Amino acid sequence: VFGMLALLLVHPLRDRPGHRWIQLYSRMFYAGLFPLIVLLLMAIWRRLSEYGLTEDRYFLLVLTLWMTGMAIYFLFGGQSSIKVIPVTLALLAMLTIAGPWGPYDLSLRNQLGRLRHRLVQLNILQYGQIEKTSASLALNDRKEISSLVRYLIDMHGAASLQPWFHE
Repeated sequence: VFGMLALLLVHPLRDRPGHRWIQLYSRMFYAGLFPLIVLLLMAIWRRLSEYGLTEDRYFLLVLTLWMTGMAIYFLFGGQSSIKVIPVTLALLAMLTIAGPWGPYDLSLRNQLGRLRHRLVQLNILQYGQIEKTSASLALNDRKEISSLVRYLIDMHGAASLQPWFHE
């Protein structure tokens, strides 16, 4: 992101004599981003597969995909305009802020689904209600359930779990 910002700041100089290196550098910069983007996507995938989707991971994934699109655009898009950056960021912000595809709804559904799946596996959630169990749970199971419940209460409020309880 800082590299893209630096290129935006020197953009007015790129067509002046003696500053042609800026065009070459910008092409090489965007080409050099691809291995880093692949590493970032692999890291995001790893966290998503282990811990599920949260708002922070949602925004990180969306911005990584946006950065990939910008790198492709500036690398292969002949006469590229820097106006694309703020316009696409504004569109991205409007598209991702709310709705069923927004970060808050998606993370709530994802984390509730993960918790539901775990509780059903352990026979704690039966017929849509939390039931008391006499079985002792493994430490990892307790930690995972505790972490999910803490996240849901902190980020989405206790009301997100209320349908599972009798009272």
